Amino acid sequence: MIDVFISYSSKDKHIADAVCHELEENRIKCWIAPRDVLAGMAYARQIIHAIKDCEILILIFSSSANESQHVSNEIDQGFKANKPIIPFVIEESNVNDELDYYLSRKHWLVAYPDYKQKTETLIKTVLQLLGRKINNVEDGPDCGPVKMVKVEGGTFTMGATIEQGKDAFDSEKPKHNVTLDSFFISDAPITVRQYREFCEATNRNMPDAPNWGWHDNHPIVNVSWHDANDFAKWLGCRLPSEAEWEFAARGGNLSKHYKYSGGNVPNEIGWFLDNTNQTGTRPIRLKKANELGLYDMSGNVYEWCNDWKYEYTEKDEYNPKGPESGFIKASKGGSWHSSTRSLRVSNRDDDPPEFYSHNVGFRVAADEY
Repeated sequence: MIDVFISYSSKDKHIADAVCHELEENRIKCWIAPRDVLAGMAYARQIIHAIKDCEILILIFSSSANESQHVSNEIDQGFKANKPIIPFVIEESNVNDELDYYLSRKHWLVAYPDYKQKTETLIKTVLQLLGRKINNVEDGPDCGPVKMVKVEGGTFTMGATIEQGKDAFDSEKPKHNVTLDSFFISDAPITVRQYREFCEATNRNMPDAPNWGWHDNHPIVNVSWHDANDFAKWLGCRLPSEAEWEFAARGGNLSKHYKYSGGNVPNEIGWFLDNTNQTGTRPIRLKKANELGLYDMSGNVYEWCNDWKYEYTEKDEYNPKGPESGFIKASKGGSWHSSTRSLRVSNRDDDPPEFYSHNVGFRVAADEY
């Protein structure tokens, strides 16, 4: 389900993108073109479907929008679908007869001369229309205790399975059977707020903030493997093994054998190069969960695994933990900075345990109680 469809003139794209970003910071799921338009499918049909699927339509109104036939068409579709329409007015302009017909009885949110000052009002209005608590991001479960999901034990094929096709790297070969006991894994990456609580409790400094700043409901970044491991131990957990991580990302025993975690369409399940414009992390749990109810396992941030990275063999394995020593630690999942090839469930990455980056975070795991 889409919370908000954003209608705008292409001349106002920078403002529309900024408004979209602020809404999504508050866990309001947006549909905006061209970001959410799927390649190879009819553009107009996707817009019509998105409007029908959304709860609210926001119009970024300006003189350019007033003259845009595409905007008029979108408002017409929203009107026919009986969607609440919020005109967000970013500059003074006359209203043409067609838009006036649809919008004359709507409350217009006047946002000029500085639209940024009215964005908070827009967010509150949308949350109220959606029936959600204002400031739910700060109070929600994504910022509180770590939610753990049980992954029932089973056997799966790890590595370059058939759905990975030609995208599979040599390090993912050969594919091989792995059997795992049941375990628990966090349903989303560890957040900034959760990591800050750890730092405050252990009297250690937060990592350097990325250039987009700290946001409580975003994944923590700029943490080394050692940092991630310390957090996991403090919580009474551990980092997942690479095999556990991949089994969980594939959906465990409920796997539908997707290429990515939760689906075959990257834009539906994760944040990556094409839908972040390389502007950083996004709030957790905005995209579709996988078969086990796990979020953000493809994209948003790479995630540290417990293992030293090793080369696969064809030999069947039982609860593999990797070698006892090594030089590089495994990581999985791709990030906001990655191409779709890196989002695949079998993709393998690696870095020294001292390494940290603005696109690397982690989640935690635990043995069955």
